[in-house]
Amino acid sequence: MLEQKTKGNRNHPQLERFREQINPASYVSEYLRSTLEESVWRGYKFSADKIPSKVEWPIPIEEADAQLAYEWAHLMNKLRDRDPMLLQM
Repeated sequence: MLEQKTKGNRNHPQLERFREQINPASYVSEYLRSTLEESVWRGYKFSADKIPSKVEWPIPIEEADAQLAYEWAHLMNKLRDRDPMLLQM
């Protein structure tokens, strides 16, 4: 089970997918490490203090086509609002 240390949204759909796995904490840790790398690349500040340094490497989670379509549409809507020029590329 997840460690319940977060102050954030504990019912986020992404967490539901992680909870279904054998070792949910590994999936959350890997997701946060990827988020950290992206935030550094974009110049954002992201605290890595709560990300465990060593965890079991998670097996990739298969995504349903409907989930991928939903995520893509969500990204396109964000780009439409935040960077219309990038959306046209």
